[in-house]
Amino acid sequence: RIRRFCRIANFCMYVNGFPSGTQADPFPEKIDPARVREFQRKYAVAETGRINLSTWLSLCVSCGDTSRKGTACDTRFEITDAHVATLIANGYRHVGRYINGGSFKELRDGEAERITAAGLDLFLIYEDGAELAYFTEEQGDR
Repeated sequence: RIRRFCRIANFCMYVNGFPSGTQADPFPEKIDPARVREFQRKYAVAETGRINLSTWLSLCVSCGDTSRKGTACDTRFEITDAHVATLIANGYRHVGRYINGGSFKELRDGEAERITAAGLDLFLIYEDGAELAYFTEEQGDR
């Protein structure tokens, strides 16, 4: 059974850009701790060299381990003065805000200045193609 998990873990490492196998055996039955540490380092997961829960979540789920402390966030909600204070108090340093998507989620007038004046970095997010018809095989080939 453990060998199957090792193969699955190595497949997950492979699709995340950290292959550890060979062309003949791309998903070996052994874990390479050095490759795991490289992955953990890149994704700010505690460097253990082992495939622990936090590493599994970071390998398999787009949000990663949501219990892991972060320094960046993004939101569709306006960042008010109160939000800025809360973010700083909780160790956040980078805030992502949407620049499109309608008034319910777009960056508001004065918000960028409020965020940067507090010493936080702002990164802008452009997101498009939320309709099901957008997700076609042709679009995937692009």
